[in-house]
Amino acid sequence: TLVTVLMTSIYRMTSGGIGVLPGVTTIVSSALIGLGWRRYHDHTRQMMTLKQAYWMGLLVTLVSLLNQFTLPYPYSLEVISKIALPLLLINPAMTILLSMILLRKHRIELLVRQKLEVDAKYKLLFDESRTAKLLIEPESGQIIDCNPAASDMYGWSQDQFRKLSVFDINTCSTAEISERLKKARQNSQHYFEMTHRLAN
Repeated sequence: TLVTVLMTSIYRMTSGGIGVLPGVTTIVSSALIGLGWRRYHDHTRQMMTLKQAYWMGLLVTLVSLLNQFTLPYPYSLEVISKIALPLLLINPAMTILLSMILLRKHRIELLVRQKLEVDAKYKLLFDESRTAKLLIEPESGQIIDCNPAASDMYGWSQDQFRKLSVFDINTCSTAEISERLKKARQNSQHYFEMTHRLAN
């Protein structure tokens, strides 16, 4: 924000003219409002809504109009009468549009961060467990994943394991395995005892 304020203010000052003071004060006040708004939302830990974005855009616009009073009289009133309506209509609407883009980006970043956290927990509970674990698709019985402990115990590599199903490693009949998968899908039974084949 500081870099943007400095760059735009310097550009406005080098452009010269009667509007330097209201231009610079508008840049600075807009930045301060934005930072204040951000601080408030960081403090409350709430996501900004589009309604709040509209009010922020309106506040920035009103302060920008007030900054025009730094122009000499009667130029200030003349400028305000010409720009007030367009600014009041366009600025809040543009603030909502930009906020929609930024909020969407923020939500995506949040989802990515949550997924990374879930993946880290999964790795801790599944991959690094010393107990052999298989992740099985309950409809088909396909082995989706196995942890290194399972690979060591059964004797298949993890890639080989992912090409197998419970039907390939189970000594029960196909009908019995299917029945147990059905019970697992229906949550009617959570614990099964079965004899499995090893790679050898």
